[in-house]
Amino acid sequence: MANLSQSHRQMAIAELERIEETLSQLSAWLDGLGLEQPAILIEDSWRNILAAQRLLQRDPAARARLVHGRLSGDGREDG
Repeated sequence: MANLSQSHRQMAIAELERIEETLSQLSAWLDGLGLEQPAILIEDSWRNILAAQRLLQRDPAARARLVHGRLSGDGREDG
């Protein structure tokens, strides 16, 4: 993965924050409709977004662990 400049990294973090908010609202809405399974899937995606944000904020060199939208091979943040 190519190195991202600080400004591009900040833009990516901002976009992830927008996606995080949308997923959170969607999950709450689905759960409110009694659609628990889709809400659980949305929550899982939301956690992956949070992990990606933390990774981008914490260690720019660790971005290389982001492969095809997944973290460290199992979709979760290491640690």
